[in-house]
Amino acid sequence: MTLTIRPGVTLRPGITVAKPLPPESYSLSSDGNGVNEGSSKTIDVTTTAVPDGTILYWATSIQGTNMSFGRLSPGSGSVTVTGGAASFSITVSSDNLTSTDQQAFFVHLFKGAPNGQPGCVGVGDLTIYVNDTSQSPHVYNTAHTVNPGWTNDMFGADTVFIQDSAPDTPTPQVGWTVTDGVNTRTIVSSGFGVNHQNTGFGFFWLLQLNSAVNFNDALTLTLSN
Repeated sequence: MTLTIRPGVTLRPGITVAKPLPPESYSLSSDGNGVNEGSSKTIDVTTTAVPDGTILYWATSIQGTNMSFGRLSPGSGSVTVTGGAASFSITVSSDNLTSTDQQAFFVHLFKGAPNGQPGCVGVGDLTIYVNDTSQSPHVYNTAHTVNPGWTNDMFGADTVFIQDSAPDTPTPQVGWTVTDGVNTRTIVSSGFGVNHQNTGFGFFWLLQLNSAVNFNDALTLTLSN
């Protein structure tokens, strides 16, 4: 006959059958699986049967031609488990480039030692997709020129008069910039496009800027968003 004794049963005073410990478990999660460029993402660590004070390590890897380790801050670190949980944040910098492929980074969780060091054990992974929110600036044809004698002073200290060599392009919008390679100012009013072909001057843009700047010596001005 086999006698089965349940865990936790006291056989005699001072002797109790030990209860088996539940298995350790680890998981990584976040609020959604995407993050905008220039923003931070909080990563949550959830554990079971892991003692308080346990240090876990994490590291990142990347996917996408426009992704680099330098865009993740920080790219690795450690957390301490308290009450079965921990969390950390990763900031993704903007690259101001339009991506042709899916950018993503992966978060890897380790116990025992940091990634790659003796004794490290991988216990979890998470994929975060990077939303391409800082796309390449759209540059209007860099041949926009200031007609000799036409300066911002002609229409006031915060306006600039630009002859347009590509008249089929739309009027630049508020928030775009005008620069001569040295001075840069934001456009605060779109102004208007006017056809002065009968005067021989062709198309031009009158742009109101956020502050006074002297573009008098500029041969070309570049407009971009």
